[in-house]
Amino acid sequence: MHLLCASILLSPLLIDLTRADYCQNAGVSVSTQSQANHYKACKTFPGSIAIDPNFQGSINLDGIEEIQGSLTCGDGEDETALKSKNGSIPAISSSTLRTIGRSFRLSGLTSLDKLHFPALRSVGEIQWAQLPNLHGFDLGAGLDRVGNVSVMYTGLGDVAGLGTRSVDGWALVGNENLARADLAALTTYKSFRVDGNSPRLAVDLSGVTAAGESRFAALKSVNLSSLETTTGDLALRRVFSSTMAFPALRRASGISLQIYQGMSVHFPSLRTVHGDFVVSGNVTK
Repeated sequence: MHLLCASILLSPLLIDLTRADYCQNAGVSVSTQSQANHYKACKTFPGSIAIDPNFQGSINLDGIEEIQGSLTCGDGEDETALKSKNGSIPAISSSTLRTIGRSFRLSGLTSLDKLHFPALRSVGEIQWAQLPNLHGFDLGAGLDRVGNVSVMYTGLGDVAGLGTRSVDGWALVGNENLARADLAALTTYKSFRVDGNSPRLAVDLSGVTAAGESRFAALKSVNLSSLETTTGDLALRRVFSSTMAFPALRRASGISLQIYQGMSVHFPSLRTVHGDFVVSGNVTK
């Protein structure tokens, strides 16, 4: 009788110890939903979670509120390694996850068409690449903090939900459906690159006052109406707008423009260019 009672009393303790073991992992790979369910009790996960790219079906990570490491799925971490096609994962979601300390990296997931993270507010960096069927995402009220954002070769038509007040770097490359980038909340960045998206793309950076390197190519327009200073080159080519204006720009590190017949460019406040000022194309006076 005493042994039986001891066994009954110890059972909850054993369950708690098991949960503690799951929540102390420095890094895990998840290949089934049942494995993901092991971490529901982990409000804070100290390591990284890698979703097996060959996972079949949707995956839900409810329960976890903070991943101190990275959340990743797929192969290819850079622009030259984006040829892989992985698994059949139509959706990745969590209604509780608020913070990813390091990278939120998804790549080569050709079936992914839903990202649902309505509570997510802080991410170290976002790297999304080769997601051709991802046409939208749900980040609730949007991010409060992100270090870098790279969105390449996706099906996205808008990236407004990724905008924050300050960011180190932005890259929007090869997103053929991307027609809108409303990032007016952004006030400063270290680098911004746009190339190979929809020719209808309009980028709104009207809140930016200070910028590092800026390279904009093959888009309809870019609004930098509040930009005052740059610490890197401002380069614009194949911008399909009849008028470009930088009314507040006073000091620039360097400027490179490709201008078409009939296009006008205005720098009414510009006083200093520390580097080169290069204009190419069919210039009209």
